[in-house]
Amino acid sequence: MTDFIEKLNNINFTKEGNDTISNDDWKVTYRTKLHSSMHSGMFPPIQIVIYVTYQGQVAQTWGCDGDEDQRLFVDWFLKERSAIREDVWQDEKLKRNMGEHLFKQL
Repeated sequence: MTDFIEKLNNINFTKEGNDTISNDDWKVTYRTKLHSSMHSGMFPPIQIVIYVTYQGQVAQTWGCDGDEDQRLFVDWFLKERSAIREDVWQDEKLKRNMGEHLFKQL
């Protein structure tokens, strides 16, 4: 999982949604998969499956193998999403301040 996350770290994501981070080319989404009781020894009952697409086509998928993988992915995803939200907020703040300044000059 760490190699997978290291590869994702090489992509500069600029957009976010509830279960998506993306830029103009790349998109990372995740889904949860429920495993039936007959597979309970192989996987956790709920598995996070990650989809990486490039220009709309699936480039890679990854199914977390256990709780530790899922924790690593969730930690990474939340950190990335938070950073994108902060960047968007800073950009909006800059535009608000510029608009206020320009309006005062009218």
